[in-house]
Amino acid sequence: MVTPTTASAADTASTVRVPSVTAWAPSLPERAKTEPSAAVPTPAPSEARVLREAAALPLPTPDEQFDELVSAVVDRIRGGLRAG
Repeated sequence: MVTPTTASAADTASTVRVPSVTAWAPSLPERAKTEPSAAVPTPAPSEARVLREAAALPLPTPDEQFDELVSAVVDRIRGGLRAG
């Protein structure tokens, strides 16, 4: 029996206690041990250059993002109509 209120001494034997998340979750150092750095691929020098250049670009405004989304959806619909 799980109760949201405090149980009396007589009810303690029938009360279910749920362990906290930290009791069974691995700690940060343990998680780091399971994912060795060799598993994370390093980009090739040419990819790294492209990634740096892309990171330096200004972010598009929400209006620009919306226009791109609408254009992509319209293009996909038109493509489907041509194929259909």
